[in-house]
Amino acid sequence: MFFLLPLQVREGVDQMEKGAIIGMIGLALSDFIFCLVTIWDTFTPQSQMIFVRRSLTYVLTISREFLQNTLIKTSTCFTVIMAVGRHLAVCYPMKARQYMRPCHTSMAMLFSFTFWLLLHIPLLWTWETKEKYCANGPPFTIIYLNVGVFVFDKNLKKTFTYIWALLGFFLPVLVLAYCNFKLINSLRLSRKLRTTHSNSHRNKLSTKSRQHDSQRRISITLVAIVVMFFVTVCPSEILHFLVDAVYNGQLHPTRSLIITNLLQVINFSANFALYCAVNSYFRKVLQNLPPCEWDKETRRLRLKDRRDWGFTSETGPKRGSLSLMTRTSVMRDSFNTRTKLCSLSAKKDPEVTSV
Repeated sequence: MFFLLPLQVREGVDQMEKGAIIGMIGLALSDFIFCLVTIWDTFTPQSQMIFVRRSLTYVLTISREFLQNTLIKTSTCFTVIMAVGRHLAVCYPMKARQYMRPCHTSMAMLFSFTFWLLLHIPLLWTWETKEKYCANGPPFTIIYLNVGVFVFDKNLKKTFTYIWALLGFFLPVLVLAYCNFKLINSLRLSRKLRTTHSNSHRNKLSTKSRQHDSQRRISITLVAIVVMFFVTVCPSEILHFLVDAVYNGQLHPTRSLIITNLLQVINFSANFALYCAVNSYFRKVLQNLPPCEWDKETRRLRLKDRRDWGFTSETGPKRGSLSLMTRTSVMRDSFNTRTKLCSLSAKKDPEVTSV
């Protein structure tokens, strides 16, 4: 989100490109919340069923599956929204400029999140909360969890499992496969046309080519996101569907579930590394961060200082390379260089005092 928000407010960004950036921001936010819930769930005792108060651990215990499944399906829908938007922008650009606006993308994402939030409410019925008053010694009330109606009623669980699988996995997979196929074909065609006309129209179409390169980078990033979704999310969703719907919970492939769940968590936590791998914009932003800029400027000034003093390597100065007058001039230049270095340090960090 830190890397994507400056793109949203940058001047000269096309409306369709802004819509794709909003989709990536929403996907990053969904992945971030999922990672927070998963980290908290990892360090929470899984077998704790008795609580002395309604603490955050109690809330997470009864809503663990609700939050995780809602965020998984929301992330899938956000990916579908981005894929459909890019498909329309590439294949039908004139119509897409009229309908694919940033506000429309935001509304679609908000609707999908609300839809899956409501559709996963039955998961809150997994546990039934009961209270018991204890009068032995100092009186206090304990809260304990019992198995809820969603576990007892097999037909209810099976019905919702089919609905979640159909709307949240199988249908999105078909849409993503179609859109990804179209985007890959358009990228191949664009690469051929770019190679053919790169020499004849280099000066005339410089501005348009920059815009085209920006849209092409977004398309490549989206293709990589979809491919990673197929590799990491699909095995877990298929296996969970087989266990819950087909075999009614009688099949327990523990090792397979652990491996596929690990792949699914990797999908949510490794998107930033994927962005940096396929999109040069993120790599440039990483290189231009203030610490990297400071180190780069420091190395440049120090190298200039060593060259002015006649150093050719790390071993020492070059013999007989500087006369007395030249050394005096070099000392003055070196002092100016160090003054620039101190002023640069003061600009980067106000607490640094230049001497």
